[in-house]
Amino acid sequence: MVEEIFEYNQHFVSLFNILNMAKKRGHVKGDFQKHHIIPRSYYKLKGIEIDNSENNLVYLTYEEHLKVHKLMTLCVKINELRRKMIWAYNFLKTGKVLLPSNRSGKNNPMFGNKQAAEKIRQWALNMSDEHKKKISDKCKSRYRIVREDGSWYWGHK
Repeated sequence: MVEEIFEYNQHFVSLFNILNMAKKRGHVKGDFQKHHIIPRSYYKLKGIEIDNSENNLVYLTYEEHLKVHKLMTLCVKINELRRKMIWAYNFLKTGKVLLPSNRSGKNNPMFGNKQAAEKIRQWALNMSDEHKKKISDKCKSRYRIVREDGSWYWGHK
């Protein structure tokens, strides 16, 4: 399955070095985040049940989690999956969900706070069409700029 998802390159080696170190460390107390080794989006793409077993889970620090998602964007073979990995990396990087006060529990709409999710939904519904178009145009003009060292950032046309 790993061969089907990931291209073997230096980013793949770095990715699995981090995951192996974290797996050996195990789940210790502290500020760690659960990460699926085989991405959940892969299972969804294939239409099969997501593997939530301990074999497919690893606990990472925020910094490790961010780096792992960046590396995944650089070694995923499947284009649709790469798009999802880029989205996940940017979501982690912007801190919209993973700020210290907003990482889990009742403060995080991704983890079941219906009131917070409803506020976000209402905010989006109340946006003017002009504002929605500006956001849409801005997103459409973004593209990935890759530096010579392999690192990248989002740029605008």
